Amino acid sequence: MTDPRDEAEIERLKLDIEALRAELDAFSYSVSHDLRAPLRAINGFGDILAGRIRAELDPDATELLDAVLRNGRKMDAMLTGLTSLVRVQRQELEPREVDMNELVRAALAELKADATPARIDVAPLPPAHGDARLLAQAWRALISNALKFSSRVAEPVITIGGREEAEACVYSIADNGSGFDMKYVSRLFNVFQRLHSPKDFEGLGVGLALADRVVRRHGGRMSAESEPGKLTTISFELPKAQAPAR
Repeated sequence: MTDPRDEAEIERLKLDIEALRAELDAFSYSVSHDLRAPLRAINGFGDILAGRIRAELDPDATELLDAVLRNGRKMDAMLTGLTSLVRVQRQELEPREVDMNELVRAALAELKADATPARIDVAPLPPAHGDARLLAQAWRALISNALKFSSRVAEPVITIGGREEAEACVYSIADNGSGFDMKYVSRLFNVFQRLHSPKDFEGLGVGLALADRVVRRHGGRMSAESEPGKLTTISFELPKAQAPAR
């Protein structure tokens, strides 16, 4: 028989966790919004100043000015990514049956995937139960990630598939791009975490973090398998029954 004191302690911890989540959510929202106005002013005035004085600067001063402008743009992009993550967390779910084939087709069209050299094979996907807007964001992030990291191989191939299991639908996207060492897999879905040098691939490490949060909000989970220079497969599963929003 469960001790009532244990149940009370569990309920108290649940309330503490929910309160902490709310505080972190509010903090992220404030950071992502309140910092953007002054940062955009800095970037805007910096561009104006650069246009006026660049011709008068020596090479060292020019390099310093460019570094200021470059890092200002990078911070703005990071805040944009953080804002996207906050929206995913705050957006109210509108669950329904979702045609995942249509979401993939729309994402491929939006990313202009037909203009890339990659061969993209898409198998029929089972429908999902969830919020179509959030799941569309997840697919865009996953496909964009696959296109980017397979862009440097001679014959890039991306394969998208899915299957229906007893209690969940499982979806996957695989590419034959750069791959990564599995000892770093725990960092893969963390925001602003990168497993490759910015010199090799652009990006801030937001896309996969966003996709992971979308999947977790639906009560699902993501996983990855890879090997440096070989195939990378990112999979996610969504429960068939609607899970409580997180």
